[in-house]
Amino acid sequence: MRFKPNLPLLGNSLIFFVFYIMIGLLSLVNLDRNLYWETVPTLVGIVSLIGTFFAIKEIRRGSKQWYFGIPHALVLIVLCITGPVFLIVEGRSHVDYLYIAFGLLSVTSIGFFFSFPDARRKVTQKFALLSGIISIYSIVSVYFVIKGLLSPLKTSWSVITALEMIYWLILMPVVGLCYIAAALTPGENQAIGSGEILDSSENQ
Repeated sequence: MRFKPNLPLLGNSLIFFVFYIMIGLLSLVNLDRNLYWETVPTLVGIVSLIGTFFAIKEIRRGSKQWYFGIPHALVLIVLCITGPVFLIVEGRSHVDYLYIAFGLLSVTSIGFFFSFPDARRKVTQKFALLSGIISIYSIVSVYFVIKGLLSPLKTSWSVITALEMIYWLILMPVVGLCYIAAALTPGENQAIGSGEILDSSENQ
C-alpha cells in the first residue's frame, strides 16, 4: 500500500481559507452574518476534520510520530462544536471565541507537519517552521483576545479586530498553502505498511 494522504491534506487545508469561503458565500447569498459565523466554520471544519482523520490514518502506517497530528484533530473538534453552541447561546463575542480555536490551528500544525514519515518530513519540517513563525503571532493575538474577553470594558476592540483580520486574511491562508504544498509534493510517496520498500530494494 502506498502513502497517499494527498486528498485528505487538501480537505484539511480548507479550514485555513474559511474567511475567504465566507466572503464568497456572502457575495452569493445575503444572510445574517452571525449565522454565517455560527454555521460555515462548523461545516468547513467538519470537512477538514474528516481530511485530518484520514491523513493521520495514512501517516500512522509509515511514521512513529503519527500522534503529533492528534492535537490538530482535537482543535478542529472544538471548532466544530463551538459554532452549534453559539446557535443556542447569544452574545457579542462569538467571533472572538472562534478566533481562539482558529489561532490554535497554526500551533497544532507544527506537530502535524512533524508527524509525517521521514521521507516527507524533509519537506514538511519546512512547513512546520513556517507554521511556528506564524504561531508566534497567533499566540500573542489569542492572548490579547482572551484578555479582552476577561476585561471587555478595558479593551480596544478595534485593535482586537485588526489582529484577527491580519491572521484570518493573510497568515492563516499561508498555513493552508503549506498543507496544499505538502499534498502536492512529488516524488515522496513511499510504500509503507508492509515493508514494500525494503522488499523491492532487496529483490533488486
